[in-house]
Amino acid sequence: MKKIILKIKEKLRPIKVLLNTTIGKKHRLRVIFNIVILQIKKNFYKKPFIFKTCTNTFAYVQKNVDTTGAAGLFYCGLLEANEISCAWHLLRSQDIFFDIGANQGSWGLILCAKEIYCHEFEPASDTFKSLKKQISLNKAFNNYLLPHQMAVSNKNGTVQFTLGRGQNNQIQSEFSMKNFKNSYEEVKVSTLDSLAEKYGYPSLIKIDTEGFTNEVLEKGHNVLKNKSLKALFIETFRRSNGRSKRSIEMEKLLASHGFYPYFFDISSRELTKIVSLYEGGQDTIYLRDNAENLRLIRESEPIKIFNMLY
Repeated sequence: MKKIILKIKEKLRPIKVLLNTTIGKKHRLRVIFNIVILQIKKNFYKKPFIFKTCTNTFAYVQKNVDTTGAAGLFYCGLLEANEISCAWHLLRSQDIFFDIGANQGSWGLILCAKEIYCHEFEPASDTFKSLKKQISLNKAFNNYLLPHQMAVSNKNGTVQFTLGRGQNNQIQSEFSMKNFKNSYEEVKVSTLDSLAEKYGYPSLIKIDTEGFTNEVLEKGHNVLKNKSLKALFIETFRRSNGRSKRSIEMEKLLASHGFYPYFFDISSRELTKIVSLYEGGQDTIYLRDNAENLRLIRESEPIKIFNMLY
């Protein structure tokens, strides 16, 4: 009986997580309804289930394909609502967005509707294939959804990259070799500065590289000091990792270029500076603290999620 209870709790855990997101707390019944619908569509139909996002682009989910990132757009409208909505309000048409560790490209599927050039860097071959399929559903935004099968780190050339770990794929390291029994594939790798020279200096960067953020920033000094960069959105797990040496080094580097950690309230569009190493969640907004960025957020057109404007 104890094992059965544990299995049930394990099955219910993702639902609990979704209901505790920013949108889940505000729209519980809608999110529960969407969970039921998507599970039926995904598990009882062989064909991909294609749906409209909150910005009227298209995304798909499919059984036996890791489309977790895209599924969040159906469940909650925006899964990382505080971060993506902040990005939406900061950016303007023709700005450049770098999504480093794009996975399914869910950020790009939202931001491209604002005519943002979304450069999506995803090294894993299986994930990249799915990313390209997501993009293929949005032919109206071909000029704005720009996929690159490439890792971003502190060198130019090639690296070994794990296979078969879905959203948790990462560059080969002592940690991955010791803890994972995965095979690897060789992928292209480039530095942040090199990418900016090739594709233009970004206005916003999202980094989700399974703990390799420091390596991404190491060769990105020209990007960080460029005044076009408004903010970085980084997977940090700051509440648990904020006091680690690597986290402190990363935040010291960002602060030297004027970027500090903030919370963003999706309803009021208010930013609150994070002051404690214990504060924060899975993702952290590092904003260049100036009046222009605050004006952009205040004056931006709203985004509609489940018939509510934010």
